[in-house]
Amino acid sequence: MRPSIAALAACVAAVHAFKDTSPFIFFSSSPLPPSLQNVSMNQVQSAAAVLKTTKEFLSSCPSDVYYIIHQPSLHSTDLFPASVPNLQAALAAPTVQTRYLVSEAGALDAGVKHDLVAYLKEKCGETTFLDGDAEVQTAEELGSQIRRYSKKGKVVVLNTMEELVGDRMSGQRTTMLDKIDQSMKYGISLITGSKKSEIEGLGLSYTVIYTTTPPSGTIEEQTYEPQFQNPAHVDLKRDRRAEPSVIPWPGVDNDTRPLFEKYQFLTPGIFMGLLTGLILISILSVGMKAISSLQVSYGAFDKEMGPAAQKKQQ
Repeated sequence: MRPSIAALAACVAAVHAFKDTSPFIFFSSSPLPPSLQNVSMNQVQSAAAVLKTTKEFLSSCPSDVYYIIHQPSLHSTDLFPASVPNLQAALAAPTVQTRYLVSEAGALDAGVKHDLVAYLKEKCGETTFLDGDAEVQTAEELGSQIRRYSKKGKVVVLNTMEELVGDRMSGQRTTMLDKIDQSMKYGISLITGSKKSEIEGLGLSYTVIYTTTPPSGTIEEQTYEPQFQNPAHVDLKRDRRAEPSVIPWPGVDNDTRPLFEKYQFLTPGIFMGLLTGLILISILSVGMKAISSLQVSYGAFDKEMGPAAQKKQQ
């Protein structure tokens, strides 16, 4: 479970045909339990398989803080390192020990975030839930609450981001994704303790779960077409004109006779060779027939009819 978001983006071309899927990102500073050492890292998995693996990791409540981020209407092609640099930095943090990235998780819906929150409350006992969607909080306020409640038990923070709109080639979707990544910066940096952040980290073990849902509508695919002021269109057509006649060399007469008149295919040498071969084959066949017609009686091999027996009779 060590892939990065760059590896996730590299798998996009292979699974681009899946439309009703969305990525699922999970990373933690807690080590991977032995039961998940051989977990499947296929980039195309069902929502049930993804949630089963995630819940199996969360069942032992290995971390102090659980940060669940939900992003509606996200496609795997949106997640490139240049588009989400803060998420990329969090994944590459040296404190991260476990990474579970699935580029195409099928049938994920908005209820997955509440399902994970309810599962953590059930398994982790004393758990404080901080709803980041209820009220706008500064990073200092969020950090103060996490410090206070982490002394009593586990802390679960939930944030739901704005739904992405527009197609992937338009600037609107790119701008929205950049704003969302910036809004996640302080929360992720606060929990992960990133050195690049202006905020001092909490120093607690953490688990970040980035859940998404597929786009509600079909994202239009746009093909790049270069635009020039004076485009030149070159039409390539087959030349159907008649072949030009051969220009004869000066002083050389062009022989227009038919093929069998111009060339001699049965020369005297070839004719003599064929005739000699027929004669030899006929002689060989006569000899073979003569040899095969020779007959020797069986009595010639009898002892009583042999030369020794005739001498005795005399």
